[in-house]
Parts: sequence; structure tokens; C-alpha cells
Amino acid sequence: MKKLIVFGAGGFGREFMFLAEAGRYRSYPFEEHEILGFVDDTPELAGQVVNGYPVLGDSEWLKAYPEPVDVFLCVGIPSARKAIYENLSVNKNLSFPPYIASEVLVAPSTEIGEGAFIAMFTVLTINTKVGRFVHIHGNNSIGHDCVLEDFCTLYSKVNISGYTHVCEGAEIYSSVTTVPHVTVGKNTKVAACACVTKDLPDNCLAAGVPAVIKKYFDTEPKN
Repeated sequence: MKKLIVFGAGGFGREFMFLAEAGRYRSYPFEEHEILGFVDDTPELAGQVVNGYPVLGDSEWLKAYPEPVDVFLCVGIPSARKAIYENLSVNKNLSFPPYIASEVLVAPSTEIGEGAFIAMFTVLTINTKVGRFVHIHGNNSIGHDCVLEDFCTLYSKVNISGYTHVCEGAEIYSSVTTVPHVTVGKNTKVAACACVTKDLPDNCLAAGVPAVIKKYFDTEPKN
């Protein structure tokens, strides 16, 4: 039986742990796991027990873990998830399988990348590509021929129409709808309840029906 460590003992991590223990989340393809506990960088959690599972250590502890183990990153913010993965990936003992809820419907032609997460009552139809470390929360509908690039996050009750392209690191908040053939740019955020009717550029915040750009994010390094 493979062993599993969950990174992040916050709300997302605690929810995931509860449902994994109940057999509702499984690695893809399915393998049995023994859950060892949490890893978290919050100093106050060091040595604590959270919802019955020990906090085993922090990132540095996991980077030095001496045996093969699966890790799931329960980190909602795409940029943080990417930074944590890049930090941990130096340890070749760590593997990052995707985790999918038992209630998810996935077409055989769907591609699912390393470290992805697909929550309950989501449907992914034909010829869709889910990139590495993509997080798709509950009650989402992903249409045919969509591309969800690495490290993007879709929160609950999102409707992604066919041929939509969501670029790396984008965040699409709850109850957003896209029309077919639109692109959501890299690191762009789409506010809750918006309707995306045309392409959105990189590094912006869009909101409203139809969605319009509210501001751009400063991507230049600060001195």
C-alpha cells in the first residue's frame, strides 16, 4: 500500500483528509493509500494533531523525506501551489498523483496531469486536457475540447463551455460561466458570478455580466 502525506492543514486540507479517509477521493488511476498525516509551514501547527492526524513537519522536513511517498498539495492559490511544488520537487522520493472524487464523471479521452485535483459532482466531457496541479472544486461542468493549463484553479459551480482555454495560473471563482471559444489569460482572476464572453488578457481581474477588465496586476519585481 502506498503512503500519502497531505501538504496544508487548513480548511482545504482538512476537507480533503476527511473525504480521502472516507474513500471519496482516490489517486488516479486508483491505488490504496495509507494516510500518514499533514505537512504545514505554519509554526503554530508544529507537533500538533489536526482532526486526528499529526502535523509531521514543514517543507524542509518533507524535502528531506528519505522514502518514496505520495504528496497532495492542498493549497488553493495557484502561485503558492507552484512555488511549493518547485521547492519540494528537488526530492525525487516525492510523487504527486492526481486525486479525483468518486462522484466525478471523466470521459476516457480526457487527459489529467500530475498533481491535479477534481472534486465531487464535476463532469469533464470529451477531449479535455487538465494540466499539472490544476484544482477543480465541486459541482463544475467542463465542456468538450477545453484546455486547463498548469496550476489554474476553478472554484465551485463553474460552467466552462466547449473550446474554452484557461491559461496557466488563472483563478476562476464560484458560479462563473464562459461562452465557447474564449481564452482566460495567464494569472488572470475572474470574479464570482461573472460571464466571460470574450478573451481576457494575462494578469488582470475581470468581473460582471458580461465580464470586463477591472484592473491589471503589477507583474514587475519591486526594488
